[in-house]
Amino acid sequence: MIERKWLLVLVSLAWLAAPNVMAQPREAYESALQRAVATMYAIDYDRAAQQFEEAIRIDPQNPRAYLYLATSYWMKTLYSQNSLLTTAFGLPPDPYSLSPKTEFPPELRTRFEAAIRRMKEKAGAIVAAQPQNAEGHFWTGMAEGSESVFIASVDKKYLAAKGPADRSFDGMEKAAKLDPKFKDPYFSMGMHMHLLGTRGFFTRVLLKIMGYRVSKEEGRKYVELAIREGRYVSDDARLGLVLCHIREENWKEAVSMAGQILQKYPQDSLLALVVGRIQSAIGDHQGATITFRQIVKRIKEKHPGYDVLSPGEIRLRLALALLNGGQPREAVFEAEQASQDARAIPLVRAASHLTLGQARDLLKNRAGAVAAYQATLALSPNTPSHEKARQFLNHPYDGKLPPG
Repeated sequence: MIERKWLLVLVSLAWLAAPNVMAQPREAYESALQRAVATMYAIDYDRAAQQFEEAIRIDPQNPRAYLYLATSYWMKTLYSQNSLLTTAFGLPPDPYSLSPKTEFPPELRTRFEAAIRRMKEKAGAIVAAQPQNAEGHFWTGMAEGSESVFIASVDKKYLAAKGPADRSFDGMEKAAKLDPKFKDPYFSMGMHMHLLGTRGFFTRVLLKIMGYRVSKEEGRKYVELAIREGRYVSDDARLGLVLCHIREENWKEAVSMAGQILQKYPQDSLLALVVGRIQSAIGDHQGATITFRQIVKRIKEKHPGYDVLSPGEIRLRLALALLNGGQPREAVFEAEQASQDARAIPLVRAASHLTLGQARDLLKNRAGAVAAYQATLALSPNTPSHEKARQFLNHPYDGKLPPG
């Protein structure tokens, strides 16, 4: 009788402990995944990939970490092509950044494709075991969508990207129908609809005739729904919404949403740079000054994620914001600092000397301005700043033209 009582106690304890035993792997997986995502936001794509593999080892059947593993390889590919900001955030070309290029390390494609293949296998296994499982169809659609984005953004083969894009949209629609409470599919569908909705008028008409759902307004609302109610992709959808606002030239909304992301992931230095560039472009020189000063501070403090930025480039942008904001004396200091960055690319070094000359001209320091313009002309190769330096050697800069 006593032995039987003890057996009942042990069985009861086992049942009580079971949820905790199950919870521990889930907690470990989420912890590993969030650590890897934070590393990816810090622009450390190699270490992020290693950490995503650690999450995969904890739960190899879960498609989620495979998605972010593939994303880390995609983002590193764009970064190596100098096109991350123009592609992932839709920013226009910039005179102080490296020009985009087509080449990139070939192993990145191999690793991306391997991650997507593994993700499809895991998602496919879920669907095979449970055909009505909404999440299985969602992850399958995310894999197809990621493949489409890589083909379009890296290879620039838009027709080849159409097949996986269509399969992705179909998978998302099916997932949303199978589980109306599951809002994550609306992120991918919304981005797809928004991209098509921002094409030219005749292209939009043709796409509608072909049966595509085309609407930037509805697409943006879908993305916002995923932000509010998504199980997995709320942060991804926030970044997507930044891109939506940039495409629509809703600049203040883009800056506001980016600011929300930076509160959670301050290590995302490239997003901080995006904010400063937008603020400068729309004439918010005070906002740009604050943003670039904070970036300079974080570079000096060796804040995680900020070692990838060029100090000279950021100080140049700060000098231009100050000069546009009517603070030439402060601009002189920042332009001097920028011009002394030997690691800066030629475009930045030449523009830094030019901006220094312009700031000195506004302060009536003509001799100092001439010296700065001559320093610009002494640099090689030639840049657009050289022609402006020749112009201001003959006629002092008066502030009527934008600086830089």
